[in-house]
Amino acid sequence: MLLRVARSLALFRLPRRLLSVTLLLAAVPLALAAQAAPATATPGAKKPLTMADYGQWRAIDGASIAGDGDWVVYGLRFASALPVDAKPVLKLRNLRTNAEIEIAHASQAQFSPDSRWLAYLVEPPAPVRSGARGADSATAPAGSPPGSPPATPPTTPPPGTPPVAPVTMPTGTPPVVPAITPPGAVPAQPAAGARAVAPPRRYELRELATGRTITFQDIQSVAFSPTSKHVMLRRRLASAAGAGAAAAGGAPGGGGPGGPSGAAGAGATVGNAPRGVDVLVHALETGRTQFLGSVGDIAFNKTGTLLAYTVDATVRDGNGLFVIDLPSGRTDVIDNDSLRYTRLTWNDRGTGMAVLKGREVERMRERDNRLLVVPDVAARTSVLFDASKVAEFPKGFMVSDRAPLAFSDDGARVFFGTIGQSAAPDTARRRSTDSIADVDVWRTQDERVQSLQMNTVDADRNRTYRQAFDVAA
Repeated sequence: MLLRVARSLALFRLPRRLLSVTLLLAAVPLALAAQAAPATATPGAKKPLTMADYGQWRAIDGASIAGDGDWVVYGLRFASALPVDAKPVLKLRNLRTNAEIEIAHASQAQFSPDSRWLAYLVEPPAPVRSGARGADSATAPAGSPPGSPPATPPTTPPPGTPPVAPVTMPTGTPPVVPAITPPGAVPAQPAAGARAVAPPRRYELRELATGRTITFQDIQSVAFSPTSKHVMLRRRLASAAGAGAAAAGGAPGGGGPGGPSGAAGAGATVGNAPRGVDVLVHALETGRTQFLGSVGDIAFNKTGTLLAYTVDATVRDGNGLFVIDLPSGRTDVIDNDSLRYTRLTWNDRGTGMAVLKGREVERMRERDNRLLVVPDVAARTSVLFDASKVAEFPKGFMVSDRAPLAFSDDGARVFFGTIGQSAAPDTARRRSTDSIADVDVWRTQDERVQSLQMNTVDADRNRTYRQAFDVAA
């Protein structure tokens, strides 16, 4: 429009100053119209976001599709909330019928290799008693964002009700001793505001065709066999189960390239406490469950016909390496010793395995480990590598359980890590805080600054050097 006005005025050849004033007057109505445009919302315009809208956003996690392409599963949780208020929901959809199933408080879903089963973790939140802080979020309807009003408002006394006067005991009154609940009686309820005991977390196995579910309480992790005929369920440590936290573990025992399917267990152990837990091996076809106690590492072989595991008990005279023939259910003892077995791994063909077994060295940081290789499980033959009896082995170095074991492609060699032996830190002697320096000194010869050295100190201490063991030699 401004261009049209300019052209029309140019025809009359007005003076330059008068032309500028005319153009300015013509632009004022256009500016006022532009300011008034947002006041009237046009159809299809985007809604401006407010702070209240951010609490309703959900993030998608753990999305996966079944091997046959008929099922898809994904999780939803509130992105801007704390983990305790995230309210995870698992969505399971049949892509053929578009039927969708919603599972509250579920996460960590995984399909079986044959796409017939789905395993997922259900961890209900602890209920909050009425009057507790944050009780509104606990009693809000499922799927509502954190901070939503409760489904049933709290009961309040009607107006005009006189307040209850506090009861004061006379001087010299003996303290009240809490009564002991006899067996069979109903225990007293917690006081208002106290958080109730959290329901036990559980893993569920859902048969996709029928919707039938099987529940296992207090499970840390699950793994299907490659044949989908068995599932291994590993319980949490007793201390972690009592505290309601997940058990801490290192890298899987079958770590490394080409590791076995269904490997579970701790790799590099922390301290000398036993890490054995209960394990359930459930047969999906027959519905029978086999119990294994004090299991350290456990892993299926690649073909899914064998299940190897180590025992790491408090009393070590029963520790060892065992193999279960899954079709027949027979258990064979491969090795027994009063040592700690770690880093169990299978070769790529699933016919051989390797493991470390060792003991603690007094006042030293690293264990004295030996490498046990079973080239052929069917033949029950084993080869033991003891570094202390090999003259060519570097002096002052140990076979380390801080690095995973791995077979070569042909299974002729086993790769392991070595680390220098060092003195264990003295944790018994306590030093005064006045004698501990809090000054960081950096010199020009240092390759890294102090902040980087602090972040990588544990990685530097646990760095290992790769070695190869020729099984045939």
